[in-house]
Amino acid sequence: EVETSQDLQLYLLEIVGESLLAPVAEENLTNDEVQSLLDLLLRWLVEGKRMENLARFVGFLHFLLDPKSAPNFHFSETVQAFMSEGLTDEQLLQVVKAMPNGPGAAPEAVQSVIWSLARNRKDAVTTLIGDQQREEDRRVLEDVLLAMCGSDPSHLVKCFRESDPSDLVRWLEMIARIGIDHARKAVVGHMKSAAPDAQAAIVSAVAQIPGVYDSRLRENLVPLVNEGGSVRLPVLDLFYRLGDKDAAPAYWRWVRQEDFGTWDAPSKTAVFCGLLALGKEGEGLQHFDKILTRRSLFRRKQLMELQTCVIDALAILGTEGAIGLLNKHRGEGRKHLREPCMAALEQLAARQREERTP
Repeated sequence: EVETSQDLQLYLLEIVGESLLAPVAEENLTNDEVQSLLDLLLRWLVEGKRMENLARFVGFLHFLLDPKSAPNFHFSETVQAFMSEGLTDEQLLQVVKAMPNGPGAAPEAVQSVIWSLARNRKDAVTTLIGDQQREEDRRVLEDVLLAMCGSDPSHLVKCFRESDPSDLVRWLEMIARIGIDHARKAVVGHMKSAAPDAQAAIVSAVAQIPGVYDSRLRENLVPLVNEGGSVRLPVLDLFYRLGDKDAAPAYWRWVRQEDFGTWDAPSKTAVFCGLLALGKEGEGLQHFDKILTRRSLFRRKQLMELQTCVIDALAILGTEGAIGLLNKHRGEGRKHLREPCMAALEQLAARQREERTP
């Protein structure tokens, strides 16, 4: 009967334990029979939802495998194989659901059951992590999954690549706990193929997790900007958000590339923002002034878009130098730039009023 009293469960566990340790067990039981007996006990305890007794059962199995505790135990290999197989996915779900206040509030002995009998159930534990509502419960299961993974992050990297954007930071944190270099490799690998919303989430995750971003990661991300596509803007956003002044030389290379004028407008604006914020402002403003005064007979449309991106960047940054350059071209600049410069200044003034409003 599944609905067995806790005391009776303990009594039966003691009987089974004494029977397996008795000398006659070696003569009267086969390995298959011991395996079947352990399977039956496990199913009975899981379905009975007596987590304390399940924890005692696991403790008893560890006792059987300890040469000091049970030096002459004949079925060590069978017990070892049983523990390696452990809970089925369905049983693991039953165990966690049977914890009245979630795994985070369960006694340490009960938490150890999850690890001892779920070590080959990475996918099931992964599912459970996503199902938990409480952060404390998720953390317990994350620790279990990390213990399962050991020094191999491949399962976590797979989860990182397949997860919703909202969960990316969690998986990247776990990868970083195994090794920060693994986290950097996961970022570069996923940025290339991820959807735009996931790329933005990866940037946010990198910015949140200490130690992931460094010069090596920057060196791996700079080529992605050159490759273009949807990955370009999130990478530029990362450099800008983290204020990486060592990235400034790359920004100068980009604005001087022959094909820079063909980049999409948001990317050009992002490069101009980074050029001014990460590099020397005076040099950046001088370069912007040249763009705003430039004339072209053959690529007029491309030049006008470039000038619009410069004005947008100046409006975003809003430094004293940026405002000065906007004022200059509002008054004495080329006719088609005066109105955009005025609009940018009005936008800046509105933003400043908002910031002053309590």
